[in-house]
Formats: sequence, structure tokens, C-alpha cells
Amino acid sequence: MDKDTSLAVVFKTIELLRAKNNWAGETSIHKSIYILQQLMNVPVGFTFTLYLHGPFSFDLREELSSCIAYNYLCLEYVSPIYGPRYLLNDISDKYIETHSGNIMGYLEKIVRVSEIVSDKGIGSLEKLATALYVIKELNCPPANAALKLHELKPHISLDEARKAVDKMQELIAATK
Repeated sequence: MDKDTSLAVVFKTIELLRAKNNWAGETSIHKSIYILQQLMNVPVGFTFTLYLHGPFSFDLREELSSCIAYNYLCLEYVSPIYGPRYLLNDISDKYIETHSGNIMGYLEKIVRVSEIVSDKGIGSLEKLATALYVIKELNCPPANAALKLHELKPHISLDEARKAVDKMQELIAATK
């Protein structure tokens, strides 16, 4: 996927997350793009590594920072308790419109990911995305995936890990 299309996918993801009343902060965006790449096989092109709250992309963080610096995105500070939310503006709206033909083939998958992510907070997203990481990137069989998730993230109980792996297995089966 070329960089213009990739950026349009990120913007469309942010737009749909906000439309579903998701906070649309950095964690939600990272987990959405990760799920889009790994579960939905959309080649957005970001490299992810397992980090503090699950899969994280330094490339995506850099891209989001550049978008803020060049006024393609805005940050909205709503609450001192939470980090900022990402907000589209006229430039990003126009960007989506200009590249709509390029992202049309991915739109159904972007919508599906925004539905998966929409009602989840950081903790739930960490569990779900890390379950996907363990299954897809570590090639851990379902029978061992929960234990591996718990080993990687000891603050996630084994029971919570099982639930996250089960949910991710359902999502994987639904995408086939």
C-alpha cells in the first residue's frame, strides 16, 4: 500500500472510531490499525512490536506526530484524566475524500474494526490486541495462547487471557 492510501486508511479509521463514540486516542488508533493489519489483512504498512499496552508501532506514532505538526490532524484535550483525542479537520477530511477510491476496497474492514474497538477501553484493547499478537505473530496454538499472553503480560490474569484469546479466536473465525 502506498503512503497516501495508508494515511487515508488511518484518517478513515479515526473518523469511524469517533463516529462510534470511541475516545480515538493514540491507544485506540494503534490497536485499530494493528487489528486491521493482522486480523483483516489490510496492508497498511506499519511495523508493530509488543510494548507497554500491547502491540505498538513507533512508525505509526511518528506518522501521527507528523500529521499534527503539518496540521492534518488536531489533538483535542477534553479531560485531564485522559490523554488527548485525535480529531480530523478540513485537511484530513479532504484527504479522505481525495483518496476515497484507494480505500474503498478496505472500507468494510475499517468499519468492522471500528465496531470491534468502539466500546473498548485501554485495558480491553491491550488484552484483545495482545491475544492477536500471540496467535498471529508468535504462532501460538490456541491451547497455549492464553498462558503465553499471561506470561508476556503478568498483570493480565490467566482467566482474562483466556477470555481475550477466545474472543480473538471468534473474530478470526468470523473473518475467514
